[in-house]
Amino acid sequence: MHWGDFYVRTAQDVLAGRWRSQSVWDGIAQGFVKLAPFCVAVPESVRSQVLRSEQDIVRGRLHPFSGHILDNRGGLFFDGVRMSDGQIQRMDRYVMGVEGSVPRP
Repeated sequence: MHWGDFYVRTAQDVLAGRWRSQSVWDGIAQGFVKLAPFCVAVPESVRSQVLRSEQDIVRGRLHPFSGHILDNRGGLFFDGVRMSDGQIQRMDRYVMGVEGSVPRP
């Protein structure tokens, strides 16, 4: 996540008297989430695929939290069109490909 731009925008809003408490759900399209630079070992074909997917997310054609999603133990976690913000907030497990388990309070 790239918090710098968010903090600058927020500070400017505070100074201008425009700041209001609110939930923030910005992402790649708003510059809030940015991809890290690719390692030299990443093949060009993979880089191209990742960058195409990034643009599809920005354009609203790809929704990462949609479709058939398995948790990291192989169980069905979600099977639908698109997860709501509330469903994403309540995620209590990792998805397939992520090792480990979510820390419990």
